[in-house]
Amino acid sequence: MTKRSKPPIFIGGTGRSGTTILGRLLGSHSAVSLIPIETRFLVDGRGLLDLVDDPDRFPGFRKRVTGTWWRRTSAYGDSRGLHLMMAESELHEALADLEGSLRPDLILEGARRFADRILDAQLDGADTWVEMTPTTVRKGLALSRLYPDVRLVHIHRDGRDVACSVAKMAWGPRDPFEGLEWWADSLRRAARGSAGMDRSSLLHIELEDIVGPARDIAMETLLDFVGLEPDDEMTAYLEENITSDHAHMDRWMKDVGPERIDAFRARHREVVEDLARNGVTTGAS
Repeated sequence: MTKRSKPPIFIGGTGRSGTTILGRLLGSHSAVSLIPIETRFLVDGRGLLDLVDDPDRFPGFRKRVTGTWWRRTSAYGDSRGLHLMMAESELHEALADLEGSLRPDLILEGARRFADRILDAQLDGADTWVEMTPTTVRKGLALSRLYPDVRLVHIHRDGRDVACSVAKMAWGPRDPFEGLEWWADSLRRAARGSAGMDRSSLLHIELEDIVGPARDIAMETLLDFVGLEPDDEMTAYLEENITSDHAHMDRWMKDVGPERIDAFRARHREVVEDLARNGVTTGAS
């Protein structure tokens, strides 16, 4: 049985959209513990949510959870993985329990118990935790089956800033124009994966609102959605760490050369209009 007294919180979005900023902000609340890494084992390919749909995938799940999800080196050269959250013996105990639940009538509860053993261990006296793997929104509906009380926050950022930011990453498209297409494709996949979620389980919020003049309204909406009261620690963190400078608002105007800026602006407008026609929420435009 879970040790949480409040619903679990997940943050998702495209890469470079502000998932880490929002995760750390919510994690600064006295009632919330921040899961220190992108856990990945829930929503990545051959992850726990895929296992719920097909228990025969257990060997592949076990291989990944004891391999790349257990210990990996990030693009920044630091160590990541579940080894930062639990002992290896605890992981194998959890896997043994999960393996005993590989039946259609048991797998959902077994998967929830497996996730809770890992994530609830991070509570440290808090009422709930927040996890911030960006691609969570691509598995939003499936996640709501695992956690019927889930609170999934999809954070949006101006696609032009996302495109320019991702172009600086070793893993992303190298050109801002390609970055726009990558951003749009990420939003389409998120829309497909979260389609059908109840409005009480999914909130769309914009990074620009959190760091801009609409901050008070955005924060009230966010706290009401996740079921938290205003908190002095969170307010202090917000004032000290979440500013337009920290979020690099309108960075695209500097990063895109003057000879391409009009074309870039026009292409972004076309992409946003196409997404809107197909019912995909884009956030800042």
